[in-house]
Order: sequence, then structure tokens, then C-alpha cells
Amino acid sequence: VIGTESWLSKDIQSSEVFPDGYNVYRKDRKIGKKTDGDMEGGGGVFLMIHNKYVSVEINELDVASEIIWAQIQLPGMKYLNVGAFYRPDYTDDTYLESLNTSLSRVSNNTPHIWLGGDFNLPCIDWNTESTIPGGRDVSKCNRLLEIAANHNLTQVQLKPTRGDNNLDLLFTNHPSLVNRAEVIPGIADHEIPILDINLKANTTKGRSRR
Repeated sequence: VIGTESWLSKDIQSSEVFPDGYNVYRKDRKIGKKTDGDMEGGGGVFLMIHNKYVSVEINELDVASEIIWAQIQLPGMKYLNVGAFYRPDYTDDTYLESLNTSLSRVSNNTPHIWLGGDFNLPCIDWNTESTIPGGRDVSKCNRLLEIAANHNLTQVQLKPTRGDNNLDLLFTNHPSLVNRAEVIPGIADHEIPILDINLKANTTKGRSRR
């Protein structure tokens, strides 16, 4: 589970909020002064990973903005890097540049990357990977498209998640492995994206012939 706007703080234990049987990795928003139109408090991102998988937080990918990464060790396979990212609306370029910095620290030979979250940039048509004419924050939308292209990531969640806007996205470096992407009713003012993704390509073993 990739979560954003958790509104958790150091005074709240994970066991108070999350179910048993999961490892939870959190990055709560530090409460401080209101800057760049951002709210004081609130925010926060988390990853909730079933404890049947071996997972660890990747601290070297940490940056100032609201992003957290974990690495999942998969039986008989190489690892999977999963990230949760939140960009508050009406903020400057800091969050996207922090995202770019974090992705630059990910090894180029990483087998799988899943990066999801609330990007709050509705002026992108993800079917064509282009900005919508007359949309808001066009320069930031173009920057996100540039970051994704530079890091060989494709955005695969194409359905709106708040009204007609697609704010909640998922990027991967293996888009051909995505089987299904849909949304279900959310618990707040956003719908919840649900994705079904393979970890490796399905192959058919041919029969030997004489």
C-alpha cells in the first residue's frame, strides 16, 4: 500500500493505525511555519508492506520533501524498489526537484521501480504524455514529464481520482508488466487506484522437438 496525506506524527504509533501483519515505513511531515502555500502539519507519506516479504527502508534515497522508499526482496528474484511521494498543491518547484534528486540516487540497473502518490498536477494528459493547453502549473507539469522521461519511467494510472482530475499516479520502469489499473471509492476526497502488476514477464516454455 502506497499512502499519502497520512496526517501522522511522532506521537502516533504505527500499531495504533495500521493492521497487524505488515511492516510500515513512514515519513511524517515536520510541523513548522506555513511556507509556499503549504499547510502546517498534515501531509506525510507511508508504505505498508506485508511481512511475508523481506523489506527494508532505503535511507540513502531520502530527501527533504515528502518521499519515502523501501526495497522488497523477492524469493528467487531481484529486488523491487517502491516509493511513496506527495506534492502539496500550490507549492514551488522544490518538491519536484527533490523527487528528481531521489530518483537520481536509484541505481540505473534497478530491476523494478514502482513510484506512486499524489502529485497534484492535473494538467497532464497521460494518454499522450503532454500538457493540457490552458491548464494550471504547466511548467511544473512539463518538469514532471521531463523527470519521468529522464529516469525511464512511465505513468500507468490513467483514470481520474478526484473529479475529472488524475492526481494520483503510479510510475514504473516496466509498463508492459501492468495487467490492470482501476480506481475504487476512496476514504476521503480522492478515489483509490488499484493496480495489478507482474514482477516478471510471463513466458511459455516450448515443447522439445526431435
